[in-house]
Amino acid sequence: MNHYVQSVRIEKKELMLNIPELPGVYLMKNAEEEIIYIGKSKNIRKRVQSYFTQSKQHSKKVMKMVVQVKKIDYIVTGTELEALLLESKLIKEKLPLYNKQLRNYKSYGYIKITQSEEYPRLVPEQHLKDDGEVYYGPYSNSQELEFIIDALRESFGLRRCHENSGTLKSCIYHQIGDCLSPCVDLGCKKRYDEAVRHIRLFLEGQSKAPIELLENKRDTCCENLRFEKAKELQSKIDCLKKFYNYCTNYMYDIEKRNIILFLPSVSENSITILLILRGRVWNTYHYEIDELKEKDIPIIAEDIHSGFIKTDHWVSKKDVDEIMIIGRWLRENQDYPYSIILEQGLKYFDRDFSNVLAMLRRKIIL
Repeated sequence: MNHYVQSVRIEKKELMLNIPELPGVYLMKNAEEEIIYIGKSKNIRKRVQSYFTQSKQHSKKVMKMVVQVKKIDYIVTGTELEALLLESKLIKEKLPLYNKQLRNYKSYGYIKITQSEEYPRLVPEQHLKDDGEVYYGPYSNSQELEFIIDALRESFGLRRCHENSGTLKSCIYHQIGDCLSPCVDLGCKKRYDEAVRHIRLFLEGQSKAPIELLENKRDTCCENLRFEKAKELQSKIDCLKKFYNYCTNYMYDIEKRNIILFLPSVSENSITILLILRGRVWNTYHYEIDELKEKDIPIIAEDIHSGFIKTDHWVSKKDVDEIMIIGRWLRENQDYPYSIILEQGLKYFDRDFSNVLAMLRRKIIL
């Protein structure tokens, strides 16, 4: 990342006016020059000042931390996205005391579809595995994920058992009509495959079919005076609606999060290019806009090709925060024009890159 580092002494509060109103990361230090807290903001001056001017709004832990702060280093970045990524990286490296105490770290989770099985199942997973299955996520609330998966299973009747078709007597879920029952081989293969397809579309924000099916079941329960079951279904409907809003217009299959972002840099008339493969930053390039030419296209294209080969399908714990940060930014900036989505590999890469170059030369991005 292209950024610069400066410091201010807290003994003279007026020096905080020297902190720029720009995106960046701030590192709070105590009298021993130990980093005790790392934060980020799209306006680092305003954020830093808030610690010392809005004390009544702070918790006891924050107030205790502020008393210890004697120096603040700050790092200016070109964009808020870079600030978010840098903050996450520095927290992992420095392990500041108050980041651990103040942050409510959550365990992440994934939804796995066992596509290698004749009748795929929905399975919650804490980690990605290189097992050839389809993964969606990561999602920040792994406990809620169990409830979501249960609701999705019930909507279409996906199996819960691990057995192959034709090996069991019908289970309780078949008897109450909550499963298509491949375990007793009722000739449901076509319907089952269609159900899996709709659930994948739901997870990709392209189909509300699971919600609509549960609503139909709820209405039927009400007509039959089964109000307890209707109430249970309504809870699942509400949960799926919230989850669908989270997924809408964003592809959550991690294998398809491949994109190039052209971002403003700290330096005037320069550009930062982020190459994101499988949801993670694979490489970063810095160019003066006037120096970025068509001849650079093959160089970056080769790096993309190499990245697709070398990036691991398995995601380590340290990658999860980066994937979440980038995913959230992409959701919130869906219409960002200075990007290339690599949906079809490099088929249209030269054309798309040239189009972005033309916009950059007109300095629309700055």
